[in-house]
Amino acid sequence: MADEIARYEIQSSKSSLALEIFKKGILAGKRHVLFFEKFLGEIQYDHQQPQRSRLDFVLDCSSVRCEDNWLTSKQRKKVVSFALEELLIVDRYPQIKFSSTFIIRQAINQYEMQGDLTIRGTTRRVSVQVATKPSPERLEIDGEAILRMKDYGMKPPTELLGLSGTRNRMKLRFVVWADRAMSERPAAN
Repeated sequence: MADEIARYEIQSSKSSLALEIFKKGILAGKRHVLFFEKFLGEIQYDHQQPQRSRLDFVLDCSSVRCEDNWLTSKQRKKVVSFALEELLIVDRYPQIKFSSTFIIRQAINQYEMQGDLTIRGTTRRVSVQVATKPSPERLEIDGEAILRMKDYGMKPPTELLGLSGTRNRMKLRFVVWADRAMSERPAAN
């Protein structure tokens, strides 16, 4: 059975990981999308029984960027500064970590993945909906999870005397391409 499990490495240069933060009040319908440029991880994927697989990743909070086209460049910088200093507190909590704990198959190549997500030193169990496209040399995994800021000690910011602000709800979205680990690739003849 050990032969059925393959190790894949996640590289941020080939993947996308973002946190969507939804606005409320007079800005309802708008959202901030914070992308993280630096993260890495590993997938231990069981091709015969994918629900036995495991996903672990760590992202560098200081690599956050905002590309909201409805904001000016100066406003985007302000959003990033707020995310770094107030929401994520990167000087104290430089990383966000996720480790899957179990996986439930919902349909062919679609799963609910349960795991522990640590943000700002607080770990909570989360449910992540994922879709996979497996192949022997590369895995593609699309996923999303709904999170609440308050679960991680974050206070949703408000502006304009409370007329505008941020919802407690956030969405973690990712598309990762993971290549089979070099040590596991068959030797060329």
